[in-house]
Order: sequence, then C-alpha cells, then structure tokens
Amino acid sequence: MVDSSSAVVGILGPSVPPVTSEEILRAITRYATGKADNVWLFLASGTKSDDHRRFLRKIKRKTKMIAVYQEFDGDLDLQEKLFVALTPYVIRKAILERQTPVEAAAGGVA
Repeated sequence: MVDSSSAVVGILGPSVPPVTSEEILRAITRYATGKADNVWLFLASGTKSDDHRRFLRKIKRKTKMIAVYQEFDGDLDLQEKLFVALTPYVIRKAILERQTPVEAAAGGVA
C-alpha cells in the first residue's frame, strides 16, 4: 500500500510491530528518494520505549534521515495535530492539481 501512496501517516502506540516498522521505513525511503511527498509520524505520549528508540535509529541507519515525530495525548489531540499537519498538504495538492501548464512560445520565454 505504501508504494501506491504519495504521503503516509504513521501512528505509533506502545510498540512498533514488524509490519508497521517496515511500512514506515519503506515510506521514508520513498520520501528520501523523491518518490513520495511526505511522511508524518505521531507517537502516543508516554509510550516512547526502547522499541521506539531502536526504530528511530534504524530509520537513520537505513535512510540517513532523522525521523521527526510529534507526540499526542489522546484521540482529540491526535485529531488536532493531524489537521494542523495535513491541511497545508491537502490545500497545496489541490492547487497544484488545478494548475494548467503554460507552454513557452517558440523561440521565446512565456
């Protein structure tokens, strides 16, 4: 599913299951190589563990990127943070999709 997505939201709870780890790592790899627009990571406050720290180190080791994540406190806080993070992305995508490319005139600049 990650390979067909232009952006990915990863929401981490008390652990990082193997499938989740691989999907998020794949999404970040796609972002690092320009094949995806963005990856947003969210982590439930108070649940950061050695499992999460190992996962973040794995991302850095495999992609040479530092994973940035935002912590959230409960469902409403997560919804607010998702809204704030995703609204500019959705608006920018909508604007870009509606733009009509202008072709340069022969021998000149448009």
